[in-house]
Amino acid sequence: MDYKVFQKWQEKQGLALEGHSIEQLGGEAANARALAIIRAMIATAKADGAIDVQECDAISARIKSSDLQAEASTILIDEIQKLLNVAEIAAGSDSPEAAVEIYLASMAIVDVENENEGQFLDQLAEAMQIAPELKADIEAEAFAVAKSSGSTWISALLLA
Repeated sequence: MDYKVFQKWQEKQGLALEGHSIEQLGGEAANARALAIIRAMIATAKADGAIDVQECDAISARIKSSDLQAEASTILIDEIQKLLNVAEIAAGSDSPEAAVEIYLASMAIVDVENENEGQFLDQLAEAMQIAPELKADIEAEAFAVAKSSGSTWISALLLA
C-alpha cells in the first residue's frame, strides 16, 4: 500500500522515482532499510514513554520478516535504551521511497489517541521532508484500508 500511494503522489507531482522500495533492494541495502524501519518503529512506540504489547508484537513481526533476526535482540536493547532523536531516525531515510516506508511503519505502530506518539510521527514526517500532501494521502489510504477491511489501522497497515 505505501509504495502505491507514493507512486500515485509522484505521478500527480510529475516527479521521477529516485530510489527503490525495500522489496526492490537486496543484500546489505535491504538490511539497512529494514534496520531504519525497525528503529523508527521502536522510537515511535516509545514516544509516550512505554512500549505496549501491541507495539511490541508489531515490532517483533517486522523483525521476523527481515533478515535481521540474528541481530534482533541487540537492536531491540540498543534502540529501547536510546533517547528519542527524530533527526537520527530520519537520517535512515536515504530516498523519498525510504522515507515513505519508514513513515508508514512508524504510523502502523502509533496509537492515534496518544498525543506524544502523534507528535513524534509528525516530527518524523517533517524531518524526512515528506510533503504534507503525501502525508495526508498516506494517512487517508491507511484509514480507508482499515475501514474497508473492518480491522484496526495498525492491522491494515501491517497486512497491506
